[in-house]
Amino acid sequence: RLKNALITQQMGQAQGFLADPGDALEQVQGPIWSWKYGWYRNMVLVGEGQLAIFDPISAESVREMVPALQAQFPDHRVSLVVYSHAHQDHIRGAAELAPIAAEGWTVLAHQVLVDKLAMHARSLEDSQVLLPTRAVEGSVSWSWQGHDVELIHLPDSHSTSYLAAWLPDHGVLYAPDMVSKRGGLALENDNYLQGMLRAQERLLELPATRVIPGHYELCTLEDLQRYHDMIEGMGDIVDRELSAQGGYDVTTWDPRAMADIQQAWREEYGEVPGFESAIIPNSTYFVLAWIGGF
Repeated sequence: RLKNALITQQMGQAQGFLADPGDALEQVQGPIWSWKYGWYRNMVLVGEGQLAIFDPISAESVREMVPALQAQFPDHRVSLVVYSHAHQDHIRGAAELAPIAAEGWTVLAHQVLVDKLAMHARSLEDSQVLLPTRAVEGSVSWSWQGHDVELIHLPDSHSTSYLAAWLPDHGVLYAPDMVSKRGGLALENDNYLQGMLRAQERLLELPATRVIPGHYELCTLEDLQRYHDMIEGMGDIVDRELSAQGGYDVTTWDPRAMADIQQAWREEYGEVPGFESAIIPNSTYFVLAWIGGF
């Protein structure tokens, strides 16, 4: 119960701190929609009388999303929920979909995510994470309601359980936390940075015309390329500054070097929205992740 309360509290604080006010069900392209909940965003795929929800986000999000779905698609039932990765700021609250769920609906995730949830079994008793009913291994492709869907497994990136969703018939890619038009996510403390770059490069091979992120505005491949280049460029600055300092040794390293790195980042990327708000709390992680593979 305490863990559940703490996660809810932290998500609420993030909604306020990283504010992007307003909730809306937005059409992306054809049968593909996106539910925007504050600074969060997911993907909704519309079939014949059925809906597939890619990440419920949270119980609070779903309670707002359900009326919007009922108004836009009054005769549709949710038959499929897909979890993109294990982070609980994206996969909580699916149980709240029950009022509009089809009988025997499926909750799908990568097997790695299922295993992670099993490790937290004792704390899941009061969790808002609905346990998956189907697990997949690696990347998978199938047809859902006539729509080709490819789930691309990108391990050792933003999450070992990460599944990007590619809809080739529509040129739409769902890649939460892999891309953003804002810069703060580049400094978040849960990426394996080299794996993140390789994952982004894999996604850049796709002929996507629209990219749905997990946060903020809808994106394009150009935004994904820019985000990739920013992370790589920030790493190059770390290499340069550490070389100037003669390496990294916590017993001897001049703490002013971190300030130099931060300042160099500001000069290069400070105009990116949200960059400054994240630079102080998370820059140490970025440096350690870049040089140590954490």
